Amino acid sequence: MKGKLWGDQFWSNGYFYEAVGRITSETAKFYIERQQGKHWTNINYEDYQMTQSEGQTTLMDFTAPP
Repeated sequence: MKGKLWGDQFWSNGYFYEAVGRITSETAKFYIERQQGKHWTNINYEDYQMTQSEGQTTLMDFTAPP
């Protein structure tokens, strides 16, 4: 297994991916800023509130009406 490790280490400085669903644009903004947090400083996450939309977003929500 050691020959398949990146830089001979099990963990690398990468990013964690979180799936998102049933979100508002504010929630997406919070998610993106939180993921960038290790690059930024002095972010007060208490300023953001997680919100949910009324229902799950589907692909049809992004298409023009017929």
